[in-house]
Amino acid sequence: DHHGRRSYCSLASFQAGTKTATYPNAPPGLFFTGDPGVPYAYNNNRYNDFPPRIGMAWDPKGDGKQSIRTSYGIFYDRPNTFFNAKFADAPPWGNKITVPSPPGGLAAPYAGYPGGNPFPGTFPPAKDQTFSPGGVYVNFPLDLRATYAQQWGLSYQLQVAKDWLVSANYIGNKSTHLWTQFDQNHGVYIPGNCGANPCSTLAN
Repeated sequence: DHHGRRSYCSLASFQAGTKTATYPNAPPGLFFTGDPGVPYAYNNNRYNDFPPRIGMAWDPKGDGKQSIRTSYGIFYDRPNTFFNAKFADAPPWGNKITVPSPPGGLAAPYAGYPGGNPFPGTFPPAKDQTFSPGGVYVNFPLDLRATYAQQWGLSYQLQVAKDWLVSANYIGNKSTHLWTQFDQNHGVYIPGNCGANPCSTLAN
C-alpha cells in the first residue's frame, strides 16, 4: 500500500551506505514505497505479459467420424494470500529478534541489546521507528516476473461402428518464473569463544 508494506533491498546501495528517506533508522540498502525508484504500486509494470490462447479442430474426411484437435495457451498466476504474511512481520511493521544469552537474564532480557527493548512498536510505524541490528528484513525485488504456465494438447477421436469411440490424447505443460525465497545475507558462524555474543559475522 501507500505506506510501503513491502521493502526492496539493493546490495549496491548497501555497500555504498545509501539509506532510505522514508525510515532513516533502517539499514543501508533497504528502501520503501516513497523512495526514488520505488513505484507507487511497488512492482514495476509489465504491459507485455500477453497470454494468448488458441484452439483448432479438424475433421480430416468431413464425414463427422474423425476429429483432430489441438490447443495452446499461456496462463499467468498470482501469489496466494499467505505470500504477503512475512512482510507484515518484518520491520518496521513487525519485529523478531533473538537474544540467546541475555546479560540481564530473563528479568531484563534487553539490558545489553543495542537501543534497549524495541517492543512494543507503533502502528503505523513512526518515521524514526527503531530497526533492530541483525534483524530479519524481508524484501521483494521490483522487477520480479510473474509466474506463468504454458499448456498444450493434441487429441485424435475416431468413431468405430455405431456406438464406439477411440480417442488418443497428449497433454503437456511447462511452468516458468516459479517464485522461491532465499537468505541473502545470513550469518556465517566462526569458531571461537564469544562470551555472551554469538560467534558469527554477516556475509555481505
